[in-house]
Amino acid sequence: MGPLPVTYLYFNAGKLNLSAALLKWETSRETNSALYEVERSQDALLFSKIGTVTAAGNSSAGQFYSFTDFQPQPGLNYYRLKQVDKDGGFTYSPARVVRFGENLGAGVKYYPNPTNGILNIELDEQLMKESKIVNISTATGIMVTQWKLAANGQNVLQVDLSRFAKGIYFIQVKTSNFNSVHRIVLQ
Repeated sequence: MGPLPVTYLYFNAGKLNLSAALLKWETSRETNSALYEVERSQDALLFSKIGTVTAAGNSSAGQFYSFTDFQPQPGLNYYRLKQVDKDGGFTYSPARVVRFGENLGAGVKYYPNPTNGILNIELDEQLMKESKIVNISTATGIMVTQWKLAANGQNVLQVDLSRFAKGIYFIQVKTSNFNSVHRIVLQ
């Protein structure tokens, strides 16, 4: 294994406006890079390609790139880059998350908020009957943990957040037809 074909200085994602996400990244070095495929996911598991950005190829100078997603989905949108080499090899960037038009719904209650560590996530009867994914992301959009829950589980989930740094987190509970995102303060 040789050196990585691309060295990233940063990869950021954020809202451009209420209906578009702007992704920006910079590289300090590129060797035989062909392109960047921009991928999006709503559950941070299954990603789909939403666009392509041509890479510099070979460069020892900083290269700036950007991509705008004009069709983000309601709720959390996870973005990552698939950097593809001229020889067909590829690597993935870490995922970033941007939230749009959250659907809080009556199906989930989060308490206490703020919390000192233990967060209760109370699910209504309908959500208990569905398989679900729970994602926890930092305020900067980095997912810190994720798990899947089977249908007919318990109606109150207790999540221990004390292992994370104090600050703001976003908790997402997602099923095939429900998406809840809530802001939690960890003291």
